[in-house]
Amino acid sequence: MPPKKDDGPPNISRRQLFAKLVPPGVKELAEKNRPQTEDTKRKQAAEQADADAMARRVALARDGNVALAAGNLDEAALHFRTFVKEAPQEAMPRLCLGRCLYDLGQYIQARVEFQRALALTENGPAHQRDHATLFLGLCFLRLGKYWKAYDLWQAWHPQGVSGLAQALDETLPGIKEMADTQSGPEIATENAGEDAGLPLAASIETAIAKTPWAHLPPMIPTLPPVQQA
Repeated sequence: MPPKKDDGPPNISRRQLFAKLVPPGVKELAEKNRPQTEDTKRKQAAEQADADAMARRVALARDGNVALAAGNLDEAALHFRTFVKEAPQEAMPRLCLGRCLYDLGQYIQARVEFQRALALTENGPAHQRDHATLFLGLCFLRLGKYWKAYDLWQAWHPQGVSGLAQALDETLPGIKEMADTQSGPEIATENAGEDAGLPLAASIETAIAKTPWAHLPPMIPTLPPVQQA
């Protein structure tokens, strides 16, 4: 019987041979130093920009929450206003800014933020939408815009908050009566003074103070998904 023919070493690709011969770590270093394509550079730049934006928003939310908890409304409003500029399509920083402005008596500016927040939460979280509705109505009351407050609240009732819902039900007839009898231009000043709408707003504010529902939780910033190039 003739001797068995030696076919030599098994077939092996250059890639497999390279993997066997190159010392550990050299392949990773080569991949790291591989020239980047323009798409890769754009993707990495977008990811870094989003990471930087998130870091700024986290810092603004943290500082705003700390200032708000300490009762420093002007400082808190400054942080939340900057957050709004960074993320104009987020409702939560607008709600926080609006609450600060409302408590500072700046009802015109607060109304603007609550109106925008309400538009942003049309299909968003019910809790945020209810906050915007409640405080936008209060701004209308404080500014003497009784019909707007009545129209906003008459078909809205917060769920699961009996005390606040009861206060709204008790206040609505008085708001409508004032709207029906209102004469002259609507009040449009920062401070409505001794306007007749203040007791109505105060009764709602008293109900708010008795329930944790109306207190905004600490704001946690969110970041929209990265848009691929």
